[in-house]
Amino acid sequence: MRDAQKGAKGTGKKVSVNMNNKAIEVKNAHISSVTDEVADILERRRGLLPEILSEIEACAESGKDLTDLESALSSLAKCVENASYSAELHEAAGFVASAKKDCRRRISALADLRDEFSRETLNLGVSGEARVGKSTTLQGFTGLGDTQIPTGKGLPVTAVRSEIYNDGRNCADIEFRSVAEFMNDFIAPHLANVNTACPFTLSIASLDSLRKANLDIKLDADAPTCAADSLHQLKMAQRDIDSFAGLLGGGQENVPLDAI
Repeated sequence: MRDAQKGAKGTGKKVSVNMNNKAIEVKNAHISSVTDEVADILERRRGLLPEILSEIEACAESGKDLTDLESALSSLAKCVENASYSAELHEAAGFVASAKKDCRRRISALADLRDEFSRETLNLGVSGEARVGKSTTLQGFTGLGDTQIPTGKGLPVTAVRSEIYNDGRNCADIEFRSVAEFMNDFIAPHLANVNTACPFTLSIASLDSLRKANLDIKLDADAPTCAADSLHQLKMAQRDIDSFAGLLGGGQENVPLDAI
């Protein structure tokens, strides 16, 4: 992807997409080559699996050796009468325990990589401001139209995270947040960011407190960008609360695409 949105990161090889302001031109030749591009990426990822599996096995063996070493050092420390030597042995056992944790973290990271590289699919992320052509770009990649990937009529249609699957049904499974999920997953992270640069501790524990919160806050002069962005998000949530509060019932609803 070339400058589809300045700063947006692609995955694997680049696919040419020319963007000029809000107008996007996707050439048929580029679209037809996407399948070959993706197949090449998947093949190269699969080629790395043996090395990843070997590394996981090696880390697992190292973990066992470190466990044995930690146990031996701890046992030896109990047998040594010299307090100084015993303390050094306990300290060494602590270093080994720390190395074991690092080993477990590495195995976990490698396992995630193994699972990702084993997939027969490729995730493409498209990010950017509203109305710059994200949906149109996705239409160009996939060959889908407005029914599956709506471009909107003056309104942002990608503000909510969406996953598109190949399915014979023209419908959407919409998952609604509960009030608790909205507070924990949306409000709390933004609140934490704001409080890193707020002259006082801001507290928002419920929808009612969100309605009443005084968000006319002057953040510290050296406030990180994320704090200012989060304050803006809280203000928007406060402004629009009446439009979404009634939807915070949790659960899932299947809705025809033409009803959205």
